[in-house]
Amino acid sequence: MSDFKLKAIKDVLYGKPETTEEEYKKVFSNVINNTFFDEGGRECSVSLVLETDSGEEWTIKVKWFFNTYKIMTTDEREVTIKPRGAYMPKKTLVGNIEQYNRLIDRIMPYYASPFFIFDGEEVKEIIVRQEQADSRAHPQFTEPILDLNSM
Repeated sequence: MSDFKLKAIKDVLYGKPETTEEEYKKVFSNVINNTFFDEGGRECSVSLVLETDSGEEWTIKVKWFFNTYKIMTTDEREVTIKPRGAYMPKKTLVGNIEQYNRLIDRIMPYYASPFFIFDGEEVKEIIVRQEQADSRAHPQFTEPILDLNSM
């Protein structure tokens, strides 16, 4: 999963708690498709659908808006919650990011995000590096393993 995709998922869930306004706008200025932008498009969006333990279905949508210089000017958040068994969901446009953060914290606390949002390729690289470091630190273990693999 690319770094941008992880940033987009975290942004949809948590907004921008770890970045300044300037950093946030810079990072998200590259999210809009170049062809779409050249044809006059000035907005793009990402939606994330979650199901809670109680069976509610939450759809969180973030829309980014851009100026003519391809700089993100603002974003807009919308939360739709469909209770279990309901036909009609309740849709809310987020006007207050603090209220939004409290709402999201009910189902997915920010402090837990490192445990469920991760880059599988990055984890694999960390494991490979750790295994390489272990084999250099303990070369006596590498040779017997290679002997076992050749059987």
